[in-house]
Amino acid sequence: MGFTEANFRNKEQPSAVGDCVLQTIHNWHVEGKKIYEEENSQIKLDLSSSTYLCVSYRQQCDQDVRQYQIHSFPLVFPKVDRWIYSGRALRGYVSKDPGKVIFDWYGLSGGQLKYYPRAVDALFSSQIFELETPKRLDTFDRVHDYWPDDSRMITEGLLGFKHQVQRLI
Repeated sequence: MGFTEANFRNKEQPSAVGDCVLQTIHNWHVEGKKIYEEENSQIKLDLSSSTYLCVSYRQQCDQDVRQYQIHSFPLVFPKVDRWIYSGRALRGYVSKDPGKVIFDWYGLSGGQLKYYPRAVDALFSSQIFELETPKRLDTFDRVHDYWPDDSRMITEGLLGFKHQVQRLI
């Protein structure tokens, strides 16, 4: 590939690095398909028809209701026209919307890739729908829900741990 971590740290070769990241993801898809089909010989995967599903939401400022929408996007990423280092990230832009970041890659933070596809490029968009915000559960509520038969014993253990931590603080 012709570059190293030092190139990222020194903010060198942005196009070569960015294109390599996207090619690596494509290669993972191809390799995953091959392994899956070897393990499940009766099933053939069609990567060209496969999609990413994205669930987006926004919360109304003064309400306890969130609005959601589901989009699907092609598994093949759009062609990035410009890669630029910005802070800790390598950012990718496309010519359709040159001012909008479509990829952020954090090479020194676990190699995290963030993809921000444009809603207008979705293959499918659901209607907007609403769901109530679920009630927040503290640890003790979750213990009771997950292990109702053992919740008293576990809760006593957690309370003992909480008191030990408070003494240390």
